[in-house]
Amino acid sequence: MTDLSNSGDTVNIFLVDDDEDDHGLFAEALKELKIKTNLVSLFDGEELMKHLDVAGNRKPDIVFLDINMPRKNGIECLEEIKSSKELQQIAVVMYSTTSNPSYIEKCYEGGADMYLVKPYGFENLITALDHVASMDWKHYKTVLSKENFVLTY
Repeated sequence: MTDLSNSGDTVNIFLVDDDEDDHGLFAEALKELKIKTNLVSLFDGEELMKHLDVAGNRKPDIVFLDINMPRKNGIECLEEIKSSKELQQIAVVMYSTTSNPSYIEKCYEGGADMYLVKPYGFENLITALDHVASMDWKHYKTVLSKENFVLTY
């Protein structure tokens, strides 16, 4: 994963969340970014894993993954993604309303690349998405630590 913010490439983003309102806000916030993005909206973890398993489907650059979802939760998806040689390079951002330390620890240990507490307010969401979508993920992954794992706005 490289820094896509200035390359002119489109950042392929998957949002996996069972809340339809969150999908709408997320999509509107992405439109405000200066970089080009393509959003794929999925509503549960089972749908995500089926989509990732289909040959020919473009893989995401970044997956924003809610924790509490029906059928297959975000932590189960994280484990599957990070244990797959074909998928483990995808940047996984856990995207949740909870800042419960046990969830954060479980996601960190499970190999998530970042834990983003869902921002309060539209402007904060834009700022958070701009930060995450513009990151040089290859470099970030080399300096990932518990201290820079959680992002809040």
